[in-house]
Amino acid sequence: MTEPLRHLVVGRLRKPHGLKGNVAIFPLTSDPDLVFAAGQQVGVKGLDGEFVHESLTIEWSAKYHREWILKFKGMDRVEDVEWVRGLFLTTPDTQVRAPSSDEVWLHELEGFAVVRPDGTPLGLVTAWYETAGGLLIALSRIVVTAHHPSDVVAAAFVGAAGAWLVRQWFAARGLGFAVTANGIVRPMPGPSLRRIIKALARRLHAA
Repeated sequence: MTEPLRHLVVGRLRKPHGLKGNVAIFPLTSDPDLVFAAGQQVGVKGLDGEFVHESLTIEWSAKYHREWILKFKGMDRVEDVEWVRGLFLTTPDTQVRAPSSDEVWLHELEGFAVVRPDGTPLGLVTAWYETAGGLLIALSRIVVTAHHPSDVVAAAFVGAAGAWLVRQWFAARGLGFAVTANGIVRPMPGPSLRRIIKALARRLHAA
């Protein structure tokens, strides 16, 4: 059985360009000349990952400042491409340049080992996130037995600092804690079982 083609996102469709069915697209690929070439088969997906159009043919393309202008075959009017705003252009992974020996696709990062230049293991990639500042990669060090005491100390410090800040925030608002005259934060007395029983007894007696 033939496996279905895997589509990769290669650009964000911005808006119609002009009145003749052209579309402005912001490239998300390092090879736009190849991916946006005339004759290439592409698809269009929404934010939910579902296809809006599964198969379109690029009729022509041209670079336009930081963007590219594309025209899809059979779409000759601006009304034909009004739907493109905010969608993503995809292409089968067979139509893009294969990664070199020291490169991988982002979706292939999970499970890769991360080591220092001297060979010291740092962990395995468990997740990755694209942020405004660049790519954020999450590692698990336990599975490679590289969970150092410094990790435990750092985690304990962060946990203690977080608990202290929460206590101060609650005390400033009189929630569960109170600040004494000399500035010491003390917990407020909570309801004891004996006090609850006495209160219930009083209510029952009054009834």
